[in-house]
Amino acid sequence: MFDSEAKRAREDSDHSEHVTVSSLLGAFFLHVYAANIGRMSTSTVYLGEAITKAHMVGLHKPSYYQNMDVERLQYNVRIYWLLFITERAHSIQNDVPTMLKRSLDLPQLEDLNDGSVTPAFIQLCRLFNILDATLTADPTGARSALALAQQQLDDDASTRSLDNVLQRADISMTQQWMRIFLWQHALSVTNLRSSDQDDGFSFAFPAKVAQNALSFLCTLPKESLEAHGPGMESKLFDIANSLADVMICVPSLNQDSGFGMGPRDLIHSLSSLLGSFRGGNPAVTSILQDKLTTLGLSISSPQKRLTDLSSSEDERDNWGEGTPRSLTWSDNGGWKSPVTSLSPNFPNILSSL
Repeated sequence: MFDSEAKRAREDSDHSEHVTVSSLLGAFFLHVYAANIGRMSTSTVYLGEAITKAHMVGLHKPSYYQNMDVERLQYNVRIYWLLFITERAHSIQNDVPTMLKRSLDLPQLEDLNDGSVTPAFIQLCRLFNILDATLTADPTGARSALALAQQQLDDDASTRSLDNVLQRADISMTQQWMRIFLWQHALSVTNLRSSDQDDGFSFAFPAKVAQNALSFLCTLPKESLEAHGPGMESKLFDIANSLADVMICVPSLNQDSGFGMGPRDLIHSLSSLLGSFRGGNPAVTSILQDKLTTLGLSISSPQKRLTDLSSSEDERDNWGEGTPRSLTWSDNGGWKSPVTSLSPNFPNILSSL
């Protein structure tokens, strides 16, 4: 109904010829709608249309904002940043190139304290600015840029202070997802070593990020995650998938019992959570199923739980009789962790590469 009305209004206004901020917002609405019903190719086309119209209007040019009053200026700057952060996330998750460039000379995004913009949105813009600056850094300084970005993304004080639980869920999971993405990026631009003092360049890093993500989940109601739709599911999958890859490629990591919550527990909790998402993506479960089977773990479809299929007797001693501990849903409306310690010390278990 809503998409039909939006399409009718677009045709009535001859949106392709009469390009305005309103017409680009119409395309953006259809992008969001298409993504939420799983039509990702259609979603990509609409997002590209919105960005093309933004270029035609001139949102990327500092000159566009000259002689505007404060409210109108901030309104248009917000639209630019909305497109920027949406495209960056969509590009990474769907492997398509970006179109909208980061402009350093645009007016500053500000909170006018009138409810038009939230601290969470400004924080989200800051996170994606960090991400984009890191990915576009000079190759000769890539390692330093990555180290700085991981340090900036490790600061979660402002995220935990957000009052709105939906915003806190979005920012916290986006922050952890970015840390995993930059770790993946590091694989292609620099060397990773087990003994590196900066764990952002360690193969144990995905386990740390997974544990941080689960510590946030313990403070959030499940509905706050599901409300963000496929985007949230994709971010959690990227974290779980990276952890599974490390567990497959570096089996010795799986045997360590020095964690407050071991790798098997972490992958168990993340996979169980993804399997329980309302309207979840079956492809996500299928990909994890294959990797977890390789690890001797499997998702049981009826209960959407993981069971240990091949733990040895020694492993059972280390991992709670072979049953991975899982994050569970508590009666008071939040996730309950099976452990209290969420600050693991990762041993130097890998040989230098």
